[in-house]
Amino acid sequence: MMASVETYLAVRRAVGFTLSKTEYLLRSFVNFATDRKETHIRTATAIDWAAKRNQLRNGTRVTRPFVVSLNTSA
Repeated sequence: MMASVETYLAVRRAVGFTLSKTEYLLRSFVNFATDRKETHIRTATAIDWAAKRNQLRNGTRVTRPFVVSLNTSA
């Protein structure tokens, strides 16, 4: 999953986005999912991660565009 995060960030930065907070949050999410031994992004994991951070709105605001980009790049 981390390779996908790197690609996503590189593409977004290439068109001018800074993404420092987004990078931190996505890496945090991927580490959380990896600690759960997950190899695919799961909705329940994203919600659990965001709830654990007590930032459900911000967490899903960051993870959703990333997940959408994975689905459209396949």
